Amino acid sequence: MKKWQSKEFLDLQNHWYELLAKDGFVDEEVIINKTGDLVLKTSNPYNAYRRADSVTKQTKQEYYERLSCEVDQNKYQSRIDRLIMMRVAEGFKIKEISEELRDLHDPKCMGCRRTITRVIRRYEHEWGIRTWENGLMYPRTYQKKKQNI
Repeated sequence: MKKWQSKEFLDLQNHWYELLAKDGFVDEEVIINKTGDLVLKTSNPYNAYRRADSVTKQTKQEYYERLSCEVDQNKYQSRIDRLIMMRVAEGFKIKEISEELRDLHDPKCMGCRRTITRVIRRYEHEWGIRTWENGLMYPRTYQKKKQNI
């Protein structure tokens, strides 16, 4: 048995986690099983498709690598757009990005998932990472409002 799997070590670890939690510390890792294995709470774009076929893995890896390069090299319409695209490049889900924007308490960034999707699609299209047809560029509700005008 390895040292970090011993009962003494796990008891000491639990004791420290309790002390840190009382101080308000939020750990980025979570224990996933009884052996004490830790994984990150946030998603990792390179692990998300580990069970997929090799073509899907390669395509997703190329997408995130290209997105990461574009995030650093381009200008944005707002700081919120930059934050959204940085989080997408890091592999965050739209739900996680929405929650982070709501925590900023800025009235300009309400964290609406449709708005986040629109921002992502706009920059993917501008940077040539993905092409979107006009019908799919914006969420459906936005299109309906636009047609009624």
